[in-house]
Amino acid sequence: MRGNVTLGNAALVLSATGLLPAEGQQFVIISNDRADALTGTFAGLPEGALVSAGPRQFLLTYEGGTGNDVVLIAINNALLRPTLSIQRTATNTVVLSWPPSDIAWCLHATTNLASAPMPWTELPPPYASNLTECVVIEPVPSGSKLYRLHYP
Repeated sequence: MRGNVTLGNAALVLSATGLLPAEGQQFVIISNDRADALTGTFAGLPEGALVSAGPRQFLLTYEGGTGNDVVLIAINNALLRPTLSIQRTATNTVVLSWPPSDIAWCLHATTNLASAPMPWTELPPPYASNLTECVVIEPVPSGSKLYRLHYP
C-alpha cells in the first residue's frame, strides 16, 4: 500500500480452508511501502493477538515484514495433523482410520523399510467415511507394512 494505513478497528475475517502452513510461516496481509505509518488495529486484536481460521491459529503482528506490515505467523500446526489409527481385526483385515479434515490427506503404505528414501505407494482416494472418521480396510499383509498420512 502507498501512503499511511489506518485500520480503524476494521474486522479481520480469515479463511484458510485446505491450508497446512509450516510452523512459523509468515503471511503478509498488508504490505506497507517504505516508512509510511500504520495506525490503529483490527477490532479487538492488539499486537500479538491470536487469530483463527477454522482450526488454524496465527499470531498477529503489526510490526512484521519491514517493520510496518501486518503479518500473520502460523502457530500450533500440530493440531492440524490427524492421528492415524491402525487396528487388526479377527477377520484378517487391517482397519485404518483418521478424523476428516478440510486438508486432503492421502494414505500411503510401504513394505520396504530398509530403502532410503522409502518407496511410498498411495492408497488412492476416495476414502470411505462414517461422518466421524475416514476409513480404509485392507487385507492383513504378509510381512511388515508401514502406513502414513501424507499432505500432497
